[in-house]
Amino acid sequence: MKNFFTKNSQNFLNRKVVAVIPDKTRDFHPKIFLPLISKNLKKLTSDFSFIIALGLHKKLTKKELAQFLGKGFLRQNKVLQHCLEDTVFLKNIRKIPLFINRNILDSEVIITLGVVEPHLYAGFSGGVKCLGIGLAGRETILYTHSFNFLRKREVSLANLDNNPFQQFLWGVPQILGKRIYSLNIVNNLNKEVVFYLFLKVKIHLRRE
Repeated sequence: MKNFFTKNSQNFLNRKVVAVIPDKTRDFHPKIFLPLISKNLKKLTSDFSFIIALGLHKKLTKKELAQFLGKGFLRQNKVLQHCLEDTVFLKNIRKIPLFINRNILDSEVIITLGVVEPHLYAGFSGGVKCLGIGLAGRETILYTHSFNFLRKREVSLANLDNNPFQQFLWGVPQILGKRIYSLNIVNNLNKEVVFYLFLKVKIHLRRE
């Protein structure tokens, strides 16, 4: 983790950074990774925050937040929760209306955090999914989870090839046009971290 921030320090220095956290339905182990990210960001910028990518899920209560992230982390960091009413429309991606949280638009650098595992629609989760779904508006989520969209053969478990769901997800960072980094972890069957990778996002999975 330290090596990553040292190598990319100039891209975070005095920048406005937003780190996007998966909600509690994902086994991301926030109490392991978030304090490390916060510690390293504090050395580079004073303007950073964390936002929980809730999608359509309800906001966490104060008690749930404390259980999820820890009281100490909440005291020392700015933590937001995605609000469906706080989204703005950008443009259509393959006829899908992209509404996204306005806090992302105000940032200069984005860090997405995720768990790589098979996903019923996206093929695999992780990557930038937390942007196009976790921080999306109601219209975007309902469209990408509609019967007509999900009935497409390529929208399936463990498939990335020509998957319209994935194509939409990777269209989002291209529209945002911001510097995006992504920390993704892999768990074993006991939900223990066995691998993680922290890299700059490259728009290479987007298919026409």
